[in-house]
Amino acid sequence: MLRWTDVKVWALLVTGACVLHTAPAWADAAASLQKRGEQLAKDGQFGEAIDAFKAADAEAPTAERACLIALAYGRRNLYGQAELFFDLCHRRADAGEVMPSWVAGVEKQFRERLDGANLTPVTIVVNHARRPSVVVSAFASDESFEPRTIFLPRGRHMITVSARGKDPIERSVVVEESAPVEVVIDFPRATRGGETDDELDLHPQSHTGRNVAFVGLGVIAVGAVIHATWYRSELQELEAAQSPPDPDRYFAHADSYRTARYVTVGLYGAGALTVIAGLVLHATSRDEQGARVSVVPTRGGGMVSVGWSR
Repeated sequence: MLRWTDVKVWALLVTGACVLHTAPAWADAAASLQKRGEQLAKDGQFGEAIDAFKAADAEAPTAERACLIALAYGRRNLYGQAELFFDLCHRRADAGEVMPSWVAGVEKQFRERLDGANLTPVTIVVNHARRPSVVVSAFASDESFEPRTIFLPRGRHMITVSARGKDPIERSVVVEESAPVEVVIDFPRATRGGETDDELDLHPQSHTGRNVAFVGLGVIAVGAVIHATWYRSELQELEAAQSPPDPDRYFAHADSYRTARYVTVGLYGAGALTVIAGLVLHATSRDEQGARVSVVPTRGGGMVSVGWSR
């Protein structure tokens, strides 16, 4: 007979095995891409090296890979792009990652060249938008960033700003001299549920609902495991006890079968209700105090409680 504790142990073991199996593959892929980028850079193929470093960074973002992208851009004399990735490298290091030892000397030379380059600092300011993302025509299309100061060459540039729940805004900017330029982009101040954009910024969309829904899916998955193992095993025992009739065998498994059926149905129902509650929370709640979810199996099925504070 498969017990409830056995199911939980096996579920944890399977999850852990999957994580341990896939994590080295990600790390190996990223390391291989980085190594390829380093060789391309040594061969003077800096454009291809940037692509390889970006692919490695997409697999496993690190401060070192951001700095390698910046270094490769610097070797191509694209100092505006290099500054963007050196800044990303520092922000990741500030978040606790290790800064490569070679960065200090290389960045000092880069800053000197940036100061001597014919580039204009352009400060992008975005109002009435949550988590805006900026793309500039002078940079690669996959290089998006938060509103900040960037360095652009002379000429006409297209700035595109995207924000959650709003249509993107494009702004054409002409850079003609070295004096700093400020570009201000104002999104419409829409309201929702009586709150303005500024108030919505204070209470961004909560992840609570999503997490609750995931808990519900987990409960359903546990119910499916019990259905396929304990419930099915006891059902087969009852069916076998009827052909030929074997009362002792039948009654020995009847109680366990009923319990397995109640638990399976209860977990399916509790999981479905929890998923629904999560979807409702996701649609209506914002970041406040996190929800507390508990699932307690009972002989009659299962009990789910969801609590949160506003």
